[in-house]
Amino acid sequence: MDHLDVLIRLHDNPDAAFTSAELEAATHVRGGALSRVIDDLREAGLARVVDREGTLSVLYGARVGEQRDDVAALALMYHQRPVSLVRLVYEQPSTQLRSFSDAFRLRKDTE
Repeated sequence: MDHLDVLIRLHDNPDAAFTSAELEAATHVRGGALSRVIDDLREAGLARVVDREGTLSVLYGARVGEQRDDVAALALMYHQRPVSLVRLVYEQPSTQLRSFSDAFRLRKDTE
């Protein structure tokens, strides 16, 4: 949900440049978690980080086309059906959690 909160804030303000402090104030994401979210969104091409007079700022960065359309559809759902979106996000199993639990799963040897 942290990624979603920050992404939607950026999407809804495509011309704005947010400092980390401004993003913290506008979302519930704080400190190290916010840094990780910004890095992830930047790596995915959904955010840009720029240096503005010695201060790093984050801007919306989705490319034109399918990616931008997908984020717009996600933002629409975020604003119109937030409960459904939250439910969908939390119903998806974490691949990291699944990989970790699979490492401890007992398997029968088939010979």
